[in-house]
Amino acid sequence: MYDAIHESTSNAKKSSSYILFFLAKFHKKTILAKDLTSLRAKKWERLKSSTIPLSEKCVAWRMYHSCLINYKIANLMSINSDTLCPYCYIDKSDCRHLSFCPNTKTFFEYLWKFISKSGIVLEQKNRLFGYSKPAHVNDIIFIAHNILYRRFLFNINSGNLDYDLLSKFRSRTFEFISQQSSMAKFNADILSFLNYWNQGNGLFSFMNNEIIFDLFILSDDS
Repeated sequence: MYDAIHESTSNAKKSSSYILFFLAKFHKKTILAKDLTSLRAKKWERLKSSTIPLSEKCVAWRMYHSCLINYKIANLMSINSDTLCPYCYIDKSDCRHLSFCPNTKTFFEYLWKFISKSGIVLEQKNRLFGYSKPAHVNDIIFIAHNILYRRFLFNINSGNLDYDLLSKFRSRTFEFISQQSSMAKFNADILSFLNYWNQGNGLFSFMNNEIIFDLFILSDDS
């Protein structure tokens, strides 16, 4: 089974990992000053402050620049794909379409409710680049990027469209928060963990040294 995430991030610890992907899109003879500026964009600060794993940061960062595999590339690689998005039948070569496909409307409506329940008011809804702060909001958005990309991989590998975005997003987010909690307990730094997550406001409570997720985020119609 083709796994573009594993393949593209197997050398993620190398500082040149992202640059290689960037150069795959912008040939060295055609790189302009604005492209180099893009490599050093301030939006990187949002990813750098995020606490998601490096492999997931790579996916979000590459989505910034449309340097992930898309349906057209998958078709050229003779993977189970045509050049059209199987959800909206639009011919899009930009992988950022994964976040803007009309099919993701319900998913992002849930995402904004998820964030608002934590007490964060977003004046503008930015599906792609996240926000200057707070960092945990970007964690949630970048996890969403990864879930959308995993759905894409599922599509091209299986030819199947039956992929529950909400369930996968909740599962990964719960797993991520639980992992952070465990690390905080191991390092005796629960206070920093709770401060980072705004005391878990609207998302979870921390009782008897355990995470208890609020019921609303367990429901699709929350």
